[in-house]
Amino acid sequence: MTTQREQMEDILRRGEVRFHHSPTLWQKCELSVSLTWTSIKFTRDNMRSVPSDQIGVYAFMLEPVIAGPPKSAYLLYIGKTEAKRGFRSRYGDYLAKKERWARPKIGSMLKTWDGHIWFHYAPIDDTALIKQTEDALLEACVPPYNRRYPGVVGEAMKVLT
Repeated sequence: MTTQREQMEDILRRGEVRFHHSPTLWQKCELSVSLTWTSIKFTRDNMRSVPSDQIGVYAFMLEPVIAGPPKSAYLLYIGKTEAKRGFRSRYGDYLAKKERWARPKIGSMLKTWDGHIWFHYAPIDDTALIKQTEDALLEACVPPYNRRYPGVVGEAMKVLT
């Protein structure tokens, strides 16, 4: 029989995530495009509100609403969508992953914080800048649920994870 303390330890372990916050990396971040972000709570009902004809970069944020302000937000994942796969298509992919667990790490993220995740997206018209922008954001922010990080940050993360 487990004690209340052991049950609480288990609850806390399931929600544990290692974040890397570095003002040094943030200051080095140079984007070739200005980003205008739109945010929507990540739910099946909100999928139609996400544009199907825009591409660019997106992010998943954990945003628990506990007692109103102050707001807490944690960057979990950064991705990109290019070519003919608009934001809505990618959004739908993640809804499917949430149910099928096709990518265990992403499935775990979506399951653990279901109801507290927001989808943020920023359109980029110049397709040549999308990957470059994603890479710059990954290097600056080092989101914990990404598998790939570019450059020297990626080399360092291989050692740390």
